[in-house]
Order: sequence, then structure tokens, then C-alpha cells
Amino acid sequence: MRDWRDIVADLVDSFDVSTPYEMRSGMVTVACRHSVHSEGLYQQLRAALGELPGAAGGEHVHSGKPGSRPPVGWRADLSQLLADIDGRTHEHVRSARDGGTRAETVLGLRWLAKTSDPSAELLDDLREWRRLARLSLGYQVPSAGLPSVVCGQRRFSAGGWVTIGCGERSLRVAVDVESAVWCANSACHDSASYRDCAQNAAGTWSCRRSDRDLRHSITWEPAMWPSMLRGTA
Repeated sequence: MRDWRDIVADLVDSFDVSTPYEMRSGMVTVACRHSVHSEGLYQQLRAALGELPGAAGGEHVHSGKPGSRPPVGWRADLSQLLADIDGRTHEHVRSARDGGTRAETVLGLRWLAKTSDPSAELLDDLREWRRLARLSLGYQVPSAGLPSVVCGQRRFSAGGWVTIGCGERSLRVAVDVESAVWCANSACHDSASYRDCAQNAAGTWSCRRSDRDLRHSITWEPAMWPSMLRGTA
């Protein structure tokens, strides 16, 4: 599990991508690695919307005025994600400071990274922002479905063994198989671990703030895969 401060650094300091490859010289194969150093994912999202690099975070271009047009490259999904990062960062900073004035997003996240006891809500937000930012910017590792396995997980509780999951064939895994298997069904939710989340009449969960948000989905870590494939996970 990545340290949460590293996730903050990926968002607002720098995001580095390292790709392994091999070079052959005669009978010798040499393992190499190509690294690219880029701005933080938050800054890259803003740049993708055509915003000025030096503009203050949270002051995004909006097209609500009559006759106004969005800038070239404007995308609703990016605008929604940036608005969520800005708004929730402000809420987290206010909660940690017990009030106070609105903090600029980059400075606010850097300040939060200096705190020693992050809330569970902040950790959830940071992981989901990083996932969605990577996906939006094309960094996310492609995933593949697992059509032969249904979503279901056995857990031991006070009342004995229970099975959770939606029962759909909606599981996915990154093609590099380095991350957990997850359920991509938007109606599926790990309610056994996150009991405070409510589901409305439309089937969406209160913890999720966009159609792409899979916060609190059921996951299977790599160590669980053998039992999952046997149907005993």
C-alpha cells in the first residue's frame, strides 16, 4: 500500500512514470528503464482543460454565462474532477484546522500532507482522485475483465460466515496484475466495511460523487486470488 503522502506528492508535486524495457547486445540482454518526470496530476488536469499554468487553484474556467464557450480541450469529466478536488480539499483543511479561510488547493493538500493523523475520508478521497486523474490523463494501466468469475466474497462476522457482493460477472484487474481485483459494477459496494454509506432509490451510493467513482468497491488483493478463483474467497 502506498503511503498517503506519496499520493499527495503525485497529485500536486510531481508524477513520475517509469517503464521497463530490454536491450539486446549480441548474446547479452540488459534490463533498462525509461523514466519521465512530469508536473503533479492536479496541474496536468488543469493544463488539459487549457487553463494557465500560473492560475490559482480552484479558479477554473466556467461556461455558465450566456453565450460563453468552453476553452479548447474542455472536458466535463475533468472539470467535475477538478471541482471535486478543490471543494473537498477545502473541507478537509477546514476540518483539520477547525475552521478558517479557504485554502488554495495545492497549498491545502501540501499542508494536509504535514498532518500526522489523516481522516479515513481524506485517504479515500486521495486514492480516488489519483485513480481518476491517472485514468483521465491516460496513465492508467489498461484493465481486463474476468468473465468466468462472479463478484462475491466470504467474510467471517459475529454471526458466522457471510457472503457479500453483487453476483455479477463485473470483476476487472489491471493487465499488469499488480493491483487488486475490483468490481466495476457501480451498484456494488462494500457495505460490510463502510456501513455509513447510504444507497438511494436510483441505486447510487452516497460516498460516490460521479459516475466514474468506484469508492468503497469490493476488492480482492493478489494474495486472495487463488481462493477467489476456487470460489472460496
